[in-house]
Formats: sequence, C-alpha cells, structure tokens
Amino acid sequence: MSKSYATLNTIIVDKLKALLDGAGATIFVDVYNVAESKPEGYPCAFVTEAAGEGSLLDTARNEREWQFEVALMQENSKKTPEAAAAIMRTITDEVIDMFDQDPQLRDAGGAHQCMYAKVAPLLFDYTIRESPAIFARFLISVVDIVNNF
Repeated sequence: MSKSYATLNTIIVDKLKALLDGAGATIFVDVYNVAESKPEGYPCAFVTEAAGEGSLLDTARNEREWQFEVALMQENSKKTPEAAAAIMRTITDEVIDMFDQDPQLRDAGGAHQCMYAKVAPLLFDYTIRESPAIFARFLISVVDIVNNF
C-alpha cells in the first residue's frame, strides 16, 4: 500500500477510535478526519493534515515526513472545569501511550506503516467557542523511506 495523507489519516483515525478506557469502553465519542464544527459528543478527536517535508537520501530513496494535527476536545459547560480537565489529562495520556506503544503505526493486519511516528509538540488550549472547551493539540510526524523512482 502506498503511503499517503489519505492512508495514514485513516490509520490514525482507526487507532484513536479503538482506544479503550480501564472499563473497556471507547474513550472518544467519535473521531473525525476533519475539523468537525458540531461533534456528536465529548470527548472527541479530529485528525487533519498539517504539513510535510522530505529529503533526498540517495538516487533511489527519499525520507518523507507526513505531519498531522490531532486535536482532542472536551466540552466543559456540562461538567465542572476540574472534571473536564481531568478527562482531558486522561485522554491525552492515552493518546501519547498509543503512539509510544505503536510508533510504527501498525495497520489492522499488523504491517508497520512507517519507520516511526513521533508526538511533538503538544499544546493545551482552554477556549470558548459556542461553549467552553479544552483542546489538546498534537503534531504527529510520520516518517518513512520511500522509493523515488
């Protein structure tokens, strides 16, 4: 399978959808591959393309980097600010652990999709849109070697 923003986005979305809490329930109400303006519930996540770069390794290979922003969102108008912040810390830790435990982004068949994926940087944002919300924004860099012929 060819590496692309579309295939890597799908793998990241699928991995986030599969994350479970200690009780065996999924941690996200939904995970979107766009910046959804009206999510179905909270916490939720958005995976969008951010940037990319590459460099020539030799006459046959390039090192390619695909970057994605993963935004986690927890609305806090129906919860206390402390409860919303605790949920955000927990789901942020779960996402970091997911990338730490599977840095090669293995697909459903177990095949690795890259040399490594790294989480950097991570920023928290406490903001008010239509309702108060907490965001955690990750920049995920997926690095692999691709043939340039």
